[in-house]
Amino acid sequence: MTSPSDHHETSQTHKALKAQQEGFKNRLVGALIWLGALVWVVPAWYANPVGFAPDAHSPEGLSSTPSISPQTIKPKNAADQSSKQAQVDASAEQSSKENDAQAQTDKPRWILRLVAYRTREQARDLAGQLEYDYQVFIKYFPESRYYSVRSGPYTEHAHALSDQKKLNQMLNIESQLVKIQPDKSQ
Repeated sequence: MTSPSDHHETSQTHKALKAQQEGFKNRLVGALIWLGALVWVVPAWYANPVGFAPDAHSPEGLSSTPSISPQTIKPKNAADQSSKQAQVDASAEQSSKENDAQAQTDKPRWILRLVAYRTREQARDLAGQLEYDYQVFIKYFPESRYYSVRSGPYTEHAHALSDQKKLNQMLNIESQLVKIQPDKSQ
């Protein structure tokens, strides 16, 4: 037979165990709420950096012709390097011919400012993903230390708008379409 003091001790132990379980439940629910908020909020922070304007520190701004030169993106897989390098070289040669033809005309051109990163590796990764479907290049801003991934130049406004819409949806970004004028002193 159990004595009343044994029953009282069992009751107290049971209450302490129940309080401990309730505290654990509350901490677990709180952690899940924070995790859900981070999963929802953090990608929005990285997709649209607040107040970022890489050309604000550039002395030449966008009124003059920016130095547009396609960069060779080094592939991560060494086995694919030769075929990718050949494609990049062909693309660079073609864009060089297009740039020479464009320099002879007074037609305006457009570029798309896609995303800016603090590291060259991030910029190269994105450029590497886009290089087969779009003419992309990376512009570095030494004063702000940002690498801006850009697409273009486009000679036709409609083509630039079409690519902007596709890239905005694909990358979940809000890119900027910028009109540039060719340098008439050439």
